[in-house]
Amino acid sequence: MASSQRHTDAISASRGVCCTFILESLIEPLLIGLVVGLAAAVFGLLFSYYEEIGAAIRVLLGDYWLFTSIALFSVVGLALVKLYGWYEGSSTNKFLEYYHFDGGRIPGIAALVLVVGSLITVAAGGSVGPEGPTLILGGYIGYIMARKLLNKPAYEAKEHVLIGAGAAVAAVFKAPLTAMTFVLEVLYRRDLETGVFLETLVATVTAYLVSVALTGPAGIMAVRFGGSPIPTLEDIIAGLVAGLAASIVARIMVESKHLLSKLSREIVKVSKLAGPLLLTSIIWLASRRHPFVLGGGEHIAVEALHNELELAHTEALWASVEKAVLTTASLTLGGTGGIFLPLVTIGSLLGYGLSGLLPEASLNVLILASIAGVFAGTNSVVISAVLFGVEVLGGHAFIPSALAATLAYLLSMGTSIHSNQLPRREVAKKLALASLLHRLVEHHELRKRLETLSVLEAANKNPIKFTAEMSVGDALRIAAEKSHIAYPVVDTNGILLGYVELEDMIAVDPTTKLRELVRPAPVISPDASILQASLAMIRRDVDRLFVCDKTGYLLGILTKTDLLRTLMQIYEEVLEQEFEEVFE
Repeated sequence: MASSQRHTDAISASRGVCCTFILESLIEPLLIGLVVGLAAAVFGLLFSYYEEIGAAIRVLLGDYWLFTSIALFSVVGLALVKLYGWYEGSSTNKFLEYYHFDGGRIPGIAALVLVVGSLITVAAGGSVGPEGPTLILGGYIGYIMARKLLNKPAYEAKEHVLIGAGAAVAAVFKAPLTAMTFVLEVLYRRDLETGVFLETLVATVTAYLVSVALTGPAGIMAVRFGGSPIPTLEDIIAGLVAGLAASIVARIMVESKHLLSKLSREIVKVSKLAGPLLLTSIIWLASRRHPFVLGGGEHIAVEALHNELELAHTEALWASVEKAVLTTASLTLGGTGGIFLPLVTIGSLLGYGLSGLLPEASLNVLILASIAGVFAGTNSVVISAVLFGVEVLGGHAFIPSALAATLAYLLSMGTSIHSNQLPRREVAKKLALASLLHRLVEHHELRKRLETLSVLEAANKNPIKFTAEMSVGDALRIAAEKSHIAYPVVDTNGILLGYVELEDMIAVDPTTKLRELVRPAPVISPDASILQASLAMIRRDVDRLFVCDKTGYLLGILTKTDLLRTLMQIYEEVLEQEFEEVFE
């Protein structure tokens, strides 16, 4: 009897697990895919429509279109300043910020500004694409559905942000596999989000089918090429050359965005209209040389792939750089949007230009490999860069594209155009540090404190130090009393040589000298601020920084625990201030 009851309970439990799996992994993503697919398909049509309207206005008004652009960029720029304090218009970067630092919660007003703002930006001639605002749109819908319709707690709703974002990109670009891998890959420079693979796949395929039903099977680029997937020697060489050139262009984009972001933060203090005026001037100068660099520019890719581009090869190379800088200007000086379509145009111009240097190589292979390389080097992604070319343009250049994407990714040295892209999936302490720092820098006064507080004020100024000639056995006896996991190694004059980790010492013979186990130490100047130290830890993905003077003498160690303690003390002031405001 008891055995029969246990058997019945086991069957019931199994059915419950099966029903939960079907609900959470299939039905819920299906619903999100349906809703997001409909919304994103409509947005994709609007984006193309507004881009065409902008082009028509420029033809109709002649040089007077500048006044229209100034007015449109002023509307978007003022909205961005009101929202973020400066012209922060990269919606993909904002998506990463909301996902990593705000639990995936995208404010409704932010979604409205970034989505509508992208339509205005492309109509005004800004070099932007639709993937950034679709990430925001899909993520916002996914989060709202999870919280309001599916009654999910906040930590589970964060997963639905990715599901919705992937569905939106799939609907606009009609590339479900690219969309799925991109949203899981772009979060980190050297990692992937793995917990929602199946759910994101279901949502992206569903959204793709909805988009096809509404707008037809043609993708955002109505061109595909067939051919043998087996590369020739010329194809392999083309892939390597394209990857090298793409890494240079990607580096230009990353550095120009960094410099223009710094400029943007400064000029907004002079006038809130300074950014839109400067952006319009840059667009006007670009349009005098190459009018086709305005807008998304996907038609340029089509012309290049058909060898119908009326440009000299050298001029095409310069135009790719011009388009790259114009895109970063559009995202930092008063416009907003994504970078997918501009990257396709940049890669197409680059590949077309390289064909003049490699006349024996296939033009299509060079262009597809260049697109993959620019995509990978700029976004710090590899898989989705290759899949984009396969899904959108055909798979005959798969291996050259993979070579170009991999090479550009490796040569980008871990940099990314997205400043909110984390190095890898964070453990709790790292994520807490990043989230806390994000909240503090939003307060002007607290940011000043973080910029003036020295690292030595938070560091341990009397760390346990080992010498290079000390044996592992002696070091372990000291470590057993202190219970740290890493220790600095210095010479007889106190100059830092590196550090050793506890796990390395445990794994070797106790008679081993520490000099054989020393690892390179991440060093920071004692003049650096707490803000600089926090950013260094997050971006360099390290757990501790060794504070040394110019001679290399060790002054102290700053760990993540030390930083969290200091940041929490500052954050307490914010909480106290907000508490007092409530009861005033």
